[in-house]
Amino acid sequence: METGFDTEKRQLLEERAARVRAEALLLEKEQFIAQLLQQNEGLQSQLSSVDGLKKELHYVNEIVNSVQDIIFISDHQGLFRFINPAAEKLLGFPLADMLGTHYSALIRDDYAEQIRIQYRDQIRNGLTTSYVEFPVKNAWQREIWLGQQVSFIYREGKFFEAHSISRDITEEVQARKDLVTTYSRLKGLVQNLHAGVLVEDENRKIVLINQQFCDLFSIPVAPEFLVGADCSEAAEQSKDLFCNPEHFVQRVDELLAKKELTLSEDLYMQDGKILERHYIPVFSGTEYLGHMWHYRDVSAQRTASERIRKSEEKYRGIMEHMELGLLEVNSEAKIARAYPRFCEMVGYNESELIGQDPKLLFAPPQFRSQAQQEEAKFLHGKSLIWEAPVLKKNGSIIWTLINNTPIYDELGNLTGTLGIHLDITEQKLLQADLERARQEAEQARDAEKAFLANMSHEIRNPINSIVGMTNLLYDTQLSLEQAEYVHTLQYSADLLQALVSDVLDISKIEQGKMEPQLEDFDFWSMAKAMCKTFEFRLSQRPIEFQCEIAPEVPQYLRTDPTFLNQILLNLINNSFKFTEQGFVRCTASTKIIDGKNWIEFTVTDTGIGIPEDRLPFIFERFDQAGKAKRTREGAGLGLPITKQLVELLGGRIQVQSMIGGGTSFTVLLPFETVKNPVLHKAELPLVSQRERTVPFHVLIVEDNAMNSRYLENLLQKWGLTYSTADDGLVALHVTEKEVFDLILMDIRMPNLDGYETTLRLRNAPQNANQQVPIIALTASALLDEKVKALQAGMNQHLSKPFTPEQLLEVFRRIFPSFSPQTSNMPTFSLNRAELAELYEGDSGYMREIFEIFAQTVPSELAQMRQLLEAEDWKAFAAKAHKIKPSFQMVGLGHLSTRAEQLERAKREFDPQDLIRDFVSFEAEVLQGIKLVLAELATLS
Repeated sequence: METGFDTEKRQLLEERAARVRAEALLLEKEQFIAQLLQQNEGLQSQLSSVDGLKKELHYVNEIVNSVQDIIFISDHQGLFRFINPAAEKLLGFPLADMLGTHYSALIRDDYAEQIRIQYRDQIRNGLTTSYVEFPVKNAWQREIWLGQQVSFIYREGKFFEAHSISRDITEEVQARKDLVTTYSRLKGLVQNLHAGVLVEDENRKIVLINQQFCDLFSIPVAPEFLVGADCSEAAEQSKDLFCNPEHFVQRVDELLAKKELTLSEDLYMQDGKILERHYIPVFSGTEYLGHMWHYRDVSAQRTASERIRKSEEKYRGIMEHMELGLLEVNSEAKIARAYPRFCEMVGYNESELIGQDPKLLFAPPQFRSQAQQEEAKFLHGKSLIWEAPVLKKNGSIIWTLINNTPIYDELGNLTGTLGIHLDITEQKLLQADLERARQEAEQARDAEKAFLANMSHEIRNPINSIVGMTNLLYDTQLSLEQAEYVHTLQYSADLLQALVSDVLDISKIEQGKMEPQLEDFDFWSMAKAMCKTFEFRLSQRPIEFQCEIAPEVPQYLRTDPTFLNQILLNLINNSFKFTEQGFVRCTASTKIIDGKNWIEFTVTDTGIGIPEDRLPFIFERFDQAGKAKRTREGAGLGLPITKQLVELLGGRIQVQSMIGGGTSFTVLLPFETVKNPVLHKAELPLVSQRERTVPFHVLIVEDNAMNSRYLENLLQKWGLTYSTADDGLVALHVTEKEVFDLILMDIRMPNLDGYETTLRLRNAPQNANQQVPIIALTASALLDEKVKALQAGMNQHLSKPFTPEQLLEVFRRIFPSFSPQTSNMPTFSLNRAELAELYEGDSGYMREIFEIFAQTVPSELAQMRQLLEAEDWKAFAAKAHKIKPSFQMVGLGHLSTRAEQLERAKREFDPQDLIRDFVSFEAEVLQGIKLVLAELATLS
């Protein structure tokens, strides 16, 4: 195995060998040339023939000129007297320019003086040869390094000239620099390792050693002074540091002899330390270059591991004797170990369980799917606690509570899971008994709720008859005794009606049929109307009603206005009921709790107060803050209903009271501030000011026959003409033949939908209806549907279901002067005689009924339209039955007859006639709602 350090060392040795060879070659060439020159001189003296001399000189010049190294001769002053062509090729300077110049002119300035001094000292000492390396700049300004072998020639004891051979060693110099840099980095790395490192060469001479090694082996010498030292006796010298000295020495000798990689050997020292040793031999190919010793103090890790091992043994022994069944499963979902208690629980021996799939062995067939899901979780390292039936060997089933805990190895790899099983069979049997008891109790409670709800609905009809007949009796000649009886009858009927309403409300709440419907509304307007109502009701009593709203309370809120209205009405009514004189005060303010907006309502009175021992029970049903003495009317359902409504809105209610000192209720409700409220009014932009005299001509594009008939009836009643198309293709064909003032475009249609139809129409310049206003009719109120409709070229968007009033408002936005013909619309007014008989001048109670009507009937009417479009005739008839009594209570008794006619349609009917009748009925109801709202304004 060859490490990075080994590679660098090998390169350094190779460089040294190459340098020696280069110097030998240069010397050999220099001696050869000198010999040639001497031969030339001999030839000059011996040959008398000029031709022979020329041949010999030519032969020598050929040799000198053919070599790749630079050969030059400089005189005793250092001036070039001869230079071969290789110098011109390597340095780039012409030979003629270099002849006669000083050799130092080619050497880099910072080296030139150093070389001159070196040569001077060598000549003074009579040296004949020298080797030196130096940088030069060639003609192309590139720096190259030359290795130069020089022979000094002396004559008559004096320096005569120098013969030099130089070669390009630039790459070798750079390699040596890189080698030194790498060696320095490696040395720095070794010095900073958290382990003792010793590198020895093949002769066991120290190449590298760090301070950690010196510290571990108590060597009192700095590492840099140990480089080159012989380690042959190192093991013998340090053996006494270890618990088994002779074994330490023997093992070192074995490792050196085998020269094989050996890792993670633990050595125990006399001082209690534990060292981990690695022996790493270094090879270059098959050539052994040395080795590295690596020692690391692992005392803490080994001690911790030993403690963990002992702890595991300890707790394994404890768990084996506990009443918990332990089962180890490996990462392949196979049983790896089963502890004794688990084997007792399931009736198997451990040998029968090893290697088995636990879910196939223990999970009943109907439970295997869930067991597989849980197995997938804990095999991915999740801790689980779950209940599961376990199939025993004898076929019986026990219930267990299982805690699956992942098992990891020392490297953090998940190796399996440990399942801890607790037998909960007895608890499950008890739980089953409790569940049966709970279900029976819930069934009984549900039966009670259903009975109350059904009875409440059934009792309402005769109560309404009693109230009506009572009011009729007031118009007859009554004696004083009879008048007293009728008054008592009316009072009892009103009380019974309130009781039935409360029972119905609390039944709905407990059955989960009342859920808050969050919407934007004007809180200030609601509060103003409420205050005026109670001020009027208290005008004949010595009680002052005070209503205070803090300035920071926003005008527009988002919550359920119906719930909020009932909460405040119940609390204020409760205060009036128990207050004879003084005041009733209602306040509203805002708070921020935990970063959330809350509105706080307080209702305070100066009434009789509540006994302290009854405060915990006032929100219970049929409790009236003191069951021993019942002097106030009511069934005790108002406050329980209030509390449950508050909780449905996510709030809380508190009460403070004392006997004779009055009562204060505090309600905290969360709310959202609304900057741009949507208040059930069309907020569509004005898209056209096109004016036309009636009759307007409208195109209805609708594939649903009932919806189309609904629109046709409306347009007929408004005195408009129309054409119809049941898909987009037919509509485009119709627009080529007729001119329209408006198009009502359904979105979802076969063949061609409303979007594509509009796009084609807008891109047909030859069509006279290209720019006609188009209203999109869609069953979706989503914002993206509206945006898509506008992008397709439509002008307005109206969501289904819509009321005639909503459609009329869109008409008026497009054509502000549009006014429908209403000559066919029946006109009527509120039946004042009926109202006088019902309310007998009680305008407060009348206002409450009218407010309830205005809040509930529009939504009921919309639901009837939805049921009609869905062709759910049975539910439609039931809704007609439900809405029927409401009209009698607001002086619109003739609409009760109309509703009864719609109700009878469930037995035999023509769908088209039913649609026509409903459209007519709807128009009259909307007119009636306007009359009710107008009457409410006079009651404010």
